[in-house]
Amino acid sequence: MRKLGLILIVASVSVVAITGTGIGIWLGVKSQNFLPHPDSEWSFKISGNIVGEDFNITLAELIAMPSHKDDYVIRGSTTFEAEYQGVLLSYLFEDIIDVNVSATTVTFVAIDEYSLNFNIDELLSKDSPILAYKMDGQYLESKEDGGTGYLRLILPPESDQDYNGPLCLKWIVEIIFT
Repeated sequence: MRKLGLILIVASVSVVAITGTGIGIWLGVKSQNFLPHPDSEWSFKISGNIVGEDFNITLAELIAMPSHKDDYVIRGSTTFEAEYQGVLLSYLFEDIIDVNVSATTVTFVAIDEYSLNFNIDELLSKDSPILAYKMDGQYLESKEDGGTGYLRLILPPESDQDYNGPLCLKWIVEIIFT
């Protein structure tokens, strides 16, 4: 009878240990997919020719939007390929920002006030441009942490000879419609 009791105790402990470990591993893996951004309250500004007043979007709000993930080639002084994840500009411009129909240009402004202007229709006709917040599964880092900023415009190259790197603006802090 003591042997049976000992076997039941060992079996019960084993089941709890295995199940607990399995659940712990599952929770650990699941939570990695939903790790919050380390600075989720950081925000960027939307302004200009929009319906209503200028407003800010936090990283937490941006990350909660439907995302697009793809491998992008960035060509400039060097060429590299990385998997970027972010929000499609078409979704952002058509579903989140109420852009006035008279707006024709969008300007992306970096933290150092460097900016790039694009015709809205031409920009949206490109294949999957995104406002990226992740590269290769990791959140983009702030300049203070040695990164290139929390947000980066990613424009896929249109051909193998297209140098899109200068158009993939880093550390975006504002989007202006005119």
